[in-house]
Amino acid sequence: MNYFAIGSGILAVLLVLTLCTTLVLHHQTEDIAQLLERAMQEPDRAQAVALAAEAKNTWENRYGLIATFIDHNELDEISTGFAEMDSWARLDDEDEFYCVCNRLADLIRHIYQAELPAYYNIL
Repeated sequence: MNYFAIGSGILAVLLVLTLCTTLVLHHQTEDIAQLLERAMQEPDRAQAVALAAEAKNTWENRYGLIATFIDHNELDEISTGFAEMDSWARLDDEDEFYCVCNRLADLIRHIYQAELPAYYNIL
């Protein structure tokens, strides 16, 4: 068999796998970021804390799959942020709570954006 065809086939498989992992990562992270954004926009504080807790539970459930694709340092920073968010929620400090929610939503979206197969991520 032709070496060029084998190499092209391997390259095609790698490209498809890269695109599939990117789509999976987007699906896994976007839901969490949207929950955090809804928590920030919620006028009722108790409901905002409940939405943030749901985001945390979703993060914990999906951590194993996301950890397959992403460097653990970024994931640890997000896990620490969720612990910080819980602390501010218990202390009834709304400003800090919403600030941490916003930072977590940005960090979670950054995970997906950093893995996009774009020229600025490759260079």
